[in-house]
Amino acid sequence: MDTGSLLPAAHHQNRPAHTVKNVEASLEAFISNPHISVHHAANLFELNKSTVNRTLQDHKFYQYKLQTCQKLFDEDRACRRQFAEDEIILIESDRDHLQNLFFSDEAHFHIYGGVNRQNYWYWNEENPSCYAEEPLYSPCVTVWAAIGEHGIIGPFFFEGNVNSGNYLQLLQNEFWPALHGLVHIDHARFMQDGTPPDWGRAVCEWLSENFGDRWMGRDLPSMPWPARSPDLTPIDFFFWGYVKSKVYTTPIRDLDELRERIVTAIKGITVKTRYKAILGYRQRLHRCLELDGEHVEITYAP
Repeated sequence: MDTGSLLPAAHHQNRPAHTVKNVEASLEAFISNPHISVHHAANLFELNKSTVNRTLQDHKFYQYKLQTCQKLFDEDRACRRQFAEDEIILIESDRDHLQNLFFSDEAHFHIYGGVNRQNYWYWNEENPSCYAEEPLYSPCVTVWAAIGEHGIIGPFFFEGNVNSGNYLQLLQNEFWPALHGLVHIDHARFMQDGTPPDWGRAVCEWLSENFGDRWMGRDLPSMPWPARSPDLTPIDFFFWGYVKSKVYTTPIRDLDELRERIVTAIKGITVKTRYKAILGYRQRLHRCLELDGEHVEITYAP
């Protein structure tokens, strides 16, 4: 029977007419303003929060977290399309490519920079006006790692700022020996995103000498990594976010504890989770083509 209502008939049988009307109005409010909260809608339309939640669930409304991303320019989209197309062809024609590809990047971890703010909610009759103080300057560490199907290399911590000199030392003294223990070195592939330390002349010469044309980086003729594309690499779209979600569960005392938590979090990444992250790279390449080079939006669930 057509009731002329947005709600399924089963959901407004035996309900007072004003309740049905208010439920419909609450749904229309979410359609017109996706940022409205359940609590606000319940108060506005004199409904229980459970009623509003159930209405949203019945109509397949889901809660999403707004994410920030780097602005893409027209030339970026063209480069991303071309890269995705070339990579897909390479992956499908050479099974060694993705199997032996290691994605690398560094990240900054602040002592006070990432406590899970879900733990900061308060239930009270009135706004308690409570604040969690954080210092203006938060001590931090810079950490580098690489992830591939065969394993994780790192983490390695930098003392002070990262530059092409200490980055090259890391590649030579830490990364290269570890890589030998995971894959046949003649088949190994390497990716870096092209930040200034990555692009030092000595760094590029060393990579070309040891990897030949089997490494990705900024403006390379053979495998140019597209600018502003952290959404395509597992080290960024999965790895560092996953590690930070484990590191910042509770407040951190000092840098030593911060380093320990980073090491523990990385050791806790399972083989299955790592495989899913690498598989996500291939999926995102296809998605990038579908979106004509735009930012990729795929939810990754480890």
